[in-house]
Amino acid sequence: MNSIFENSTLITSTLALIGVVVTAIISYKVTRQTVNKDMLTTHRLSLSQDEKDFRSDLLAEVKSYRDEIRTLMKEVDSLRDVNAELQVTNSLLAIKIDELTLALNKFNADSSSSTLTSTTHTHTHHEPEVS
Repeated sequence: MNSIFENSTLITSTLALIGVVVTAIISYKVTRQTVNKDMLTTHRLSLSQDEKDFRSDLLAEVKSYRDEIRTLMKEVDSLRDVNAELQVTNSLLAIKIDELTLALNKFNADSSSSTLTSTTHTHTHHEPEVS
């Protein structure tokens, strides 16, 4: 009976040892997975913060460009107004040039006919009309 008891103790001890080893292996794997999961979570959080920083920087840059575009659009509108005024002024000056050219041509025509008349008649002089 002693040998059965010794065999049973040996079997129990062996099973206990196997149980401890299996528990240790399982604990090791669970701990390792937890550590890997924690590292992955930390890495994701780090990436998430980097992404937030990048987005924040990008939004600031976009806002800066929008402000610059608004400023340039106002400047373009102002330049369009000035251009329209200059085109009107240019048209008015072109009309004035045409009027003055006609007046000069008429003056020259009157002067040349006056010169012809004064050589054939004595002292006939015409006053030029100026508009």
